[in-house]
Amino acid sequence: MIQGITEWIPISSEAMVILAKVHLFGGRGTVSELVLYSLALHLGTFFSALIYLRRDVGRLAVSVVRWRQADTGTRNLFGFLLVACALSGGIGIVLLGLLSHMQVVEAAGRWVTGGIGGLLIVTGAMQLYPPREGTKGAADLTWWGEGPLLGIAQGLAALPGFSRSGLTVSALLLRQFNKEDALRFSFLMGLPVLLAPLFFGREFAHMLLKPEILFGMAVSAVTGFAAIAALMRIARRVNF
Repeated sequence: MIQGITEWIPISSEAMVILAKVHLFGGRGTVSELVLYSLALHLGTFFSALIYLRRDVGRLAVSVVRWRQADTGTRNLFGFLLVACALSGGIGIVLLGLLSHMQVVEAAGRWVTGGIGGLLIVTGAMQLYPPREGTKGAADLTWWGEGPLLGIAQGLAALPGFSRSGLTVSALLLRQFNKEDALRFSFLMGLPVLLAPLFFGREFAHMLLKPEILFGMAVSAVTGFAAIAALMRIARRVNF
């Protein structure tokens, strides 16, 4: 439930899941193990986002085989997502690789909690002075402008404490996009990222077979869908 709700709001879902497991439920383990646990629950929110954004995903898929017939907004969105996700994937792999080497450090240690807390403070500070909403939409996206900027923002969110949605939505608002499209683009960018845990090999595959993980994924999928729908309704009605 924590993963499903916090994935889409400007706080770090990865940090919330890890802190809840360690401090509320007494979980222990290395940094690497707890990061993998958090990433496993991300698969549930992948399905919730895929179902909610199925029309956008369908249009993007069709544009690949019918590029000339695709409208400008769809083609720009495809190019933007390609660059942003490729760049963020490279940054994320490097950062997660560094975390995976922290095998001897118990995640309940003060420095881990303090590090996550520090990044959460940075994320919170960004929300105190959010950029003003603009009027740009998909037709205004560029792979050379928004692509690298959003790729870096999303890549940094691999660190527990940085909010992926907070960083990406803030960056899009800074580029003068309207809030509804900023949320939609952020959610679409998150789809490949939410699938990234599948590439973590045998250790991750064994984790996915645990009943508590499967149940957690199902709950995160249901709550994630409800959270996306609620946020999009709020974006249409509330000025933020």
